[in-house]
Amino acid sequence: MQNIFHISESWHDPLPGLNRTLLLVIFVLSIECLAFFLRNTIPLSPLFLMGIVRLIDIVILFYFGAWTFQIVQSTAVLLLKGLFSAFFLALAGFLFMYAWKSCFNSSMLKIDPHYFRPGGIHTTAFFLTACLLSPTAEELFFRGLIYRRLRAHLGIGISMAAVTLLFIGLHFIFSRQIIIPLLGSLVFCLGYEVHKSIFTPLFLHIFGNLLIYLSPLIPFI
Repeated sequence: MQNIFHISESWHDPLPGLNRTLLLVIFVLSIECLAFFLRNTIPLSPLFLMGIVRLIDIVILFYFGAWTFQIVQSTAVLLLKGLFSAFFLALAGFLFMYAWKSCFNSSMLKIDPHYFRPGGIHTTAFFLTACLLSPTAEELFFRGLIYRRLRAHLGIGISMAAVTLLFIGLHFIFSRQIIIPLLGSLVFCLGYEVHKSIFTPLFLHIFGNLLIYLSPLIPFI
């Protein structure tokens, strides 16, 4: 258990090269922008389009950036660290949303309830896209690629601010959300700093999105 909560003093994700980082950033932003501008011109639901785009992002980031996320410690230990951190912070987020609902009598989360129709194709697509594909793609991109690169030269504060602004910008374009992406990005960056492994922010992001996904089914948040 001591290893699970120990703050790592060295990075488990090697520093990505500058040229490869720039190429991957340009590619991912290009495909995201293309999908945004074509979302109303192709016969495909924006939800399914986003899922396809995020899957492409994951494949490209893993294939061309896999060397960035090499593991130099026991994979099982790193997985446990990420899972434990994600669980406890998700619990903290749950309590925060409960307090928000109690104080303001309004949920801070707005999820369309039609995604929860039993057996609906949109329910499955929303779950896969919002809770698995998007968190994976976004953490590989924002934390594993951009933050990891900036962190080596600009320190924690500037790197965290820059990545958070980009993170908020992407989410504002698609969902008009600011507060949740802001808080999320700060937590994900801090989680990455604690364990120096991409597993931690990845699991934090998945748990956080899962909590948001399930929020319409929990009346007191």
